[in-house]
Amino acid sequence: MWSAYRQLANAKLVACWAHVRRKFFEATPKQADKVSLGLKGLTYCDRMFALKEKWADLPPQDRLKKCQAELAPLMTEFFDWCRDPAVLPGSKLGRSD
Repeated sequence: MWSAYRQLANAKLVACWAHVRRKFFEATPKQADKVSLGLKGLTYCDRMFALKEKWADLPPQDRLKKCQAELAPLMTEFFDWCRDPAVLPGSKLGRSD
């Protein structure tokens, strides 16, 4: 799927956090407990979305400062967490589709 976009000279691939969140949502059982990896990933995404929503009315420079001060550390924490847990290859979180 991505190979078609790579053939376009002016195409720029971007990561959409809504799609990232959706994968965690799909991997979260309806009766998820606090150890559910899907729920933990979903919670990280929701925290990031909440920060961005809270800053929506700020001028661009203020939003940038907030992102650097608050969002960047949260994203670092999220990516560190993503590298840590063991995920079964056949599970919803383990598939790359």
